[in-house]
Amino acid sequence: PSAIPCTCSCKGAIRADSVVVEVVGRCFSEEEHAALEDKTYAVGFPDAIVDAKRAAGDPLHFIDPTTHGGMWRFVNDSQEAPNLCLCYHPKFEKPSPSNGGRGVLPTRAYLKAKHDIAPGVELTFNYGGSKEGRRSTYPRSW
Repeated sequence: PSAIPCTCSCKGAIRADSVVVEVVGRCFSEEEHAALEDKTYAVGFPDAIVDAKRAAGDPLHFIDPTTHGGMWRFVNDSQEAPNLCLCYHPKFEKPSPSNGGRGVLPTRAYLKAKHDIAPGVELTFNYGGSKEGRRSTYPRSW
């Protein structure tokens, strides 16, 4: 268990690929994000999605659960072995001839189980995101 007092553990078993919690919070543009005093928990979309959002005129590139988040803000950081990962709905598609050149932008984000998780296990997520191609401002001093 984590030494941090606010953690989130599962009561029952969670199967791989199950949606665990919706990622909600305040959404910020690049400029609004840059002006934030505390960027600790702001999570950015992957670069490919940000590029498509820019092309579609959607300025919201970060989600911050600090003041308006749900249960996902109690999921702790783990760079080494996170058991949750981000997924998007609808599934992101780059613009292509097969979708009329419009592509598909996600309207919701979720944390889903990367593998089966046993009851009582702490739920963790890689807030840094560099391995997943997400931009991050999560300050790691370790």
